[in-house]
Amino acid sequence: MIKTFARWWSNMISPGATPLNAAQLPFKVGDRVQDIFGDKNTGTVTRIDVRAEHGLGLITVKYDDGREIYSAAIAHGLVPIQNDAVVIKQCD
Repeated sequence: MIKTFARWWSNMISPGATPLNAAQLPFKVGDRVQDIFGDKNTGTVTRIDVRAEHGLGLITVKYDDGREIYSAAIAHGLVPIQNDAVVIKQCD
């Protein structure tokens, strides 16, 4: 019982991951993006919170068909779209 409580408590006070720098993302709020499923899945980034999810970050995308998807910032799978062309940018 004490070990369970100690494990729970250490998880509660854990600082989590080091937050991602928003400048490292290949897009910002308001940019058009495409997901890994192709050009029919495009949307607009509505929110980026790099401190959410214990430092893993949270990206909110509103798709053209009305869906709203939330992704971790460190593994989002989103590609920015500029002038109806997909831009591939390598993140450092």
